[in-house]
Amino acid sequence: MLTNTSEEFFPLNTPLNNDEFASRLKRYEDSSSDLISIMTLLGYWGTSDHLLSISIPAKQFALQLGKDTRSNKWTSLRLYPLVLLMYALGIGAVAANNYSILYNFFQTTFRILSYPLHGVPLVFAIEEGFRAARSSFNLLPDHQRDYSPTSEYLFNFFNNKFKDIVILGDEYEDVFDRFEIIYALQCAHEREKISGGHIWGPIGRFGWKYSRGIDSNPFSLLCDEALRKKESWVLLSVGFFDGSYERFEKLAAQYAQELKSIH
Repeated sequence: MLTNTSEEFFPLNTPLNNDEFASRLKRYEDSSSDLISIMTLLGYWGTSDHLLSISIPAKQFALQLGKDTRSNKWTSLRLYPLVLLMYALGIGAVAANNYSILYNFFQTTFRILSYPLHGVPLVFAIEEGFRAARSSFNLLPDHQRDYSPTSEYLFNFFNNKFKDIVILGDEYEDVFDRFEIIYALQCAHEREKISGGHIWGPIGRFGWKYSRGIDSNPFSLLCDEALRKKESWVLLSVGFFDGSYERFEKLAAQYAQELKSIH
């Protein structure tokens, strides 16, 4: 996959437009297709014996991209294959309640220029690197009016992809939203620990559901689940949010303020 997604095939000096952006997404997806299937199955069925396997793609990307100082939306989009692998593993893991393998993937060390000596958790590094590319997804014709075009695009992509890998049926939307919430909050958790300041995590399609007061919205359901279980909550038991309900409660409350500001 690394060879097929190298700069030779994805030059960084090409003008940005909707056709080129859509073409690159498709080519990244095709190049990542086999690994997406593998990561989905590892998320669903993986055990502690597979922790090294799930970390290998991130480590290889770190070696390929870690020392590159150039910065534009094309350089940001180079992380898209890693985003796809993260979603594949994450959705598979959430579908199977296999949260330990998801947590360990998130905590894989990834070296970026901002933190060259010790590296940072992958969940933070991916969002830091990919954030600039998110705004370009509204170039796509079907997503120009979406509040979260990246999330909506990935929702549709994996809905089609998973039909050939794991049958989730009517559960797919709930699983997808739940994964994005966990990703956003764990990203916010690591972001505050590393850089301090404002709590922020990427807002997916679950955000507008919360902001519009939709009954049984996925963010509120996750928070209610955590409140009932507190320290015995499965996410805390495997390490998310430093294993602390108090920490989760603080993050969720501040993140909810972000969601309420969505128009």
